[in-house]
Amino acid sequence: MTSHPIVREPRFETDVWVDTSDESLLESITEGSEDALRELIRRHRRSVRSVVTRVVSCSADAEEVVQDVFLTIWKCAGTFRGQAKVTTWIHTIARNAAVSRRRRDRLARSMTARGVPPADPICESCDPEQRAAASELARQLVSRIEKLSPEHRAAIVAVLRFGSATTAAAQLGLLIGTIKSRLHRARLALRARRQLDLSY
Repeated sequence: MTSHPIVREPRFETDVWVDTSDESLLESITEGSEDALRELIRRHRRSVRSVVTRVVSCSADAEEVVQDVFLTIWKCAGTFRGQAKVTTWIHTIARNAAVSRRRRDRLARSMTARGVPPADPICESCDPEQRAAASELARQLVSRIEKLSPEHRAAIVAVLRFGSATTAAAQLGLLIGTIKSRLHRARLALRARRQLDLSY
């Protein structure tokens, strides 16, 4: 499956899927059935949103996470192995997605508090002076990251890319303790580099 369906609440129900189990819906989704996905959304959207909003308080952000959850199901339906109920499997995906979003938001707030611009700071609503300042901050951050050791630079980039230390560790094939240690040292190095830059 190479394309993504539009994830939205179905406008009306039909009797086509009434007697179809969640497991069978996942099988149909694996085969590319968008109708099966829509039925799964109809059945589980409310509970998925409930799981997400326990972690992500912003309504708009929570809705984005819900969308991501069902897109993940669309892409990964074939990974369901029946070792748990479909509802449990879906809620696990939802919980992980929500936690990942919360961690990314916390990271963004932390970076902003330390004078690092957000991921997309140069917006059209900013005046030219603000855009120039944001560009300069972004340039400085990139310059400092590039001066880190390869392993510390890889740790920072992986967490920014994947949203959590746990996922970054898995992607890099490292223990979670190792990635956290490298992140800590990378932050210290970035902080020291920033102080050095400010001293000039």
